[in-house]
Amino acid sequence: MPPKPNYVHELTASVDSLNERLRMLERQSDDLRFRHDKLSDSTNDVKQQLALLSQQQIHLTARLDKWDQRLWSLVTLVLGAVLALASGLLMALTRMRSS
Repeated sequence: MPPKPNYVHELTASVDSLNERLRMLERQSDDLRFRHDKLSDSTNDVKQQLALLSQQQIHLTARLDKWDQRLWSLVTLVLGAVLALASGLLMALTRMRSS
């Protein structure tokens, strides 16, 4: 069998080199796919936590509004009671002076 020409050896070496690079790129692609899936899962977890926190914030805001209304109702009642007491005291003092 005659020896192969030199360019055949060079082409064979180039093909081997390209095949090795292809295998390396496939490994990197698999690694990147794994990392992408992991990051996607983490992103979904963060989205779920954000949705839960948003619901809790809405619930707490509603509770705060309810307590705010109750507080202002109490302030109004106390203020009314204080004014009624002051009015009664003024009336009593006025009657005591006039008699």
